[in-house]
Amino acid sequence: MKLTEDDIEYYDFSLSIYIKNKTKQECLQLKHQILDN
Repeated sequence: MKLTEDDIEYYDFSLSIYIKNKTKQECLQLKHQILDN
């Protein structure tokens, strides 16, 4: 299967959203840990 420009763009976009959400989650977890201590 060959990726097209659109596929790659979509993949990059999804990945960036995933990474943003992940880091946001991690920040929230960290914040909770700090508040709990």
